[in-house]
Amino acid sequence: MTGPYVKVLHAGDLLTPGRGRPDLAALEADPTLGRATSRALDRPPDGFPVDPE
Repeated sequence: MTGPYVKVLHAGDLLTPGRGRPDLAALEADPTLGRATSRALDRPPDGFPVDPE
């Protein structure tokens, strides 16, 4: 995706394919929103993602 938005990821974050779509949909649906966030998988130093649930 390219456009006027920025998705901030930290060194240990993993953005899986399609995960930006819900954030983008929320921002496009309501122009009063300043930001949108969604769940992320944390990737610790051992490289195996940790699901928060």
